[in-house]
Amino acid sequence: MEVSLTSKVTREVFFQVISDSIVDDINQNTNKNISPELLKKGFKFSKTLVSNQKASCTILEFKKDEIISIQYKNDKMLSVITYTFLPHDDGSEIRFASENFRPNGKEISVMFGLKHQAKRKMVERLKQVEAYALDKMKGQSTD
Repeated sequence: MEVSLTSKVTREVFFQVISDSIVDDINQNTNKNISPELLKKGFKFSKTLVSNQKASCTILEFKKDEIISIQYKNDKMLSVITYTFLPHDDGSEIRFASENFRPNGKEISVMFGLKHQAKRKMVERLKQVEAYALDKMKGQSTD
């Protein structure tokens, strides 16, 4: 499932906000203090999900200002979350994709009504990130 958002936020700022969020997540879940420079393809960490389940996480793709893709895996599911950052006229286009699979490799299908609701939540999530990124851009312009 994929959604996209066209924003006045530059892809560089969006990328930085998502990267910082991943670093915060890693630091909170591993009690380590890593820096964003350590994030790269193949980086692994563990995380407690919202459902209180543990997951092993692997960064599948990490290209500065272009793409971040992370796999979350445990004995009940495998999810891949991908952010793609594209240039746009006055800012950027951000694509947010989520794929979810059962342990046997079958994709977890979402019924039509729930798919619409899930897409709406994905867009809401992107808009929250966008609002935070806009604040960050404003803060940088006053420095």
